[in-house]
Amino acid sequence: MTEKFTIVIIAFLFAACQTVQPIQTNIAHSQSVLSDEDYIAVIQPYDTTMISRNFYVGSIRTPAKGKSVLKGFSDIMKIYDSIAQKNGANIIRLLNVHYALNINESDKVAALLYRVPDIRAYEKRIFWKPNRKLVWDDFKGAIPDSLKDDDNYSSYANIGIQHRSNASFLIGTDRFFVLSSFDCNKSWHRPYAYFQTNYLDFQQGLFDLTELYARKMRQKLADKNIDSKDKITFMTNVDKELGDQYKEAESKYVMETRGGADKEAMKEWHNRIWKELAQL
Repeated sequence: MTEKFTIVIIAFLFAACQTVQPIQTNIAHSQSVLSDEDYIAVIQPYDTTMISRNFYVGSIRTPAKGKSVLKGFSDIMKIYDSIAQKNGANIIRLLNVHYALNINESDKVAALLYRVPDIRAYEKRIFWKPNRKLVWDDFKGAIPDSLKDDDNYSSYANIGIQHRSNASFLIGTDRFFVLSSFDCNKSWHRPYAYFQTNYLDFQQGLFDLTELYARKMRQKLADKNIDSKDKITFMTNVDKELGDQYKEAESKYVMETRGGADKEAMKEWHNRIWKELAQL
């Protein structure tokens, strides 16, 4: 009995001595601080776009082993964004992302920081931010062959909601994330669209609407009172409920604004969406 008690005490002391490690930064070439209005792009690990070393600012990573100060990807990226801003970096290039397999682990994220002269030249996916508005140059995709002769469509925006869906331990913790994003390479426009700002405003409104429903989903998934055995069912139901609501709102937006042609309706929708965004 004494021997077992001693083993338990040793195990407890070992766990207690495991220190929570801070974010590791190595800033080699700090630049002038970015303002709150400056946009910082995030480049995914699978993106092979080359960035010159002339634009290199530094590196940043969570500890390779042990627990990090921050457990979830969303919170890690908020800190990375702040560090990038303070050191004048307008690109965070993710090298690798390792998601924790259980609630006692931390997500691991390693990244490089850059300050480039033209941020849009490197973007393939844009994550919604209030200070990053779409421009026609963001629509980098080719017009599908099936629509090349169909002038009913001046542009197309590939916009959607992404979320991490390991519901067994994510719901009600700081580990889940829900993001609205715009895929540059799958979005396209016709040349004459450059002269039709109302249609660009229409696509921006669609992006804003997507962010609104991403926030609604995020709010639903933040419920910390879900039984562990019900989490998968709960997430499936939230996915369907908010997905159906989003599709209905999207169809209504397209119909009432006449695809961007009705400027008054566009203004009404803009005000309605931003009023709701301010509440979430």
